[in-house]
Amino acid sequence: WPNLVAILAADTGGFRIYGEKLRPFLDSGSEEKIPIYSAIYAATEGLLGVNTDVEAKSYVLHPRAMFFEFLPEERSHNSGAPPTELKTLFLEQLEPGKCYELIITNLTGLYRYRFGDVVRCVGYEGEAPIVEIAYRKGQFLNARGERYSEEDFYKALRRTADLHWRRELVEYACVEFY
Repeated sequence: WPNLVAILAADTGGFRIYGEKLRPFLDSGSEEKIPIYSAIYAATEGLLGVNTDVEAKSYVLHPRAMFFEFLPEERSHNSGAPPTELKTLFLEQLEPGKCYELIITNLTGLYRYRFGDVVRCVGYEGEAPIVEIAYRKGQFLNARGERYSEEDFYKALRRTADLHWRRELVEYACVEFY
């Protein structure tokens, strides 16, 4: 496809492995790198953010799409409190480099809903924070009491496949074994 400019697809989080599989086909035979553009951060609950940089895997949160609150990561894991009792932060209070659990209120009736995504603030565009999806709160691997995010597990598995097995990681699954 000589006129291909970009591919519109999700290649963050658990979909990252598929973007990496596609990359050799996109880079072969062309002078310019063809990006995989993850244009929006959305879910059934609504639109959360828009990616304003084709090369980035980050999203500017859309403040008119829904109301956002953020629970700092260190308070997120230990909090069994109902959302109405949580002391949260607002858009303008996020600090670049820190992670936050996302809590949303939308126009269709979800009130202070703990969305499940943990995002990392990477900066601001105007007054709107730019975030990367760090991990899904419920998607941790518990290995002998240590908790590993999906991203950390994937990086370790990929490194092992490359360095020790000298094999290409095609796909993987992780299950509990007792």
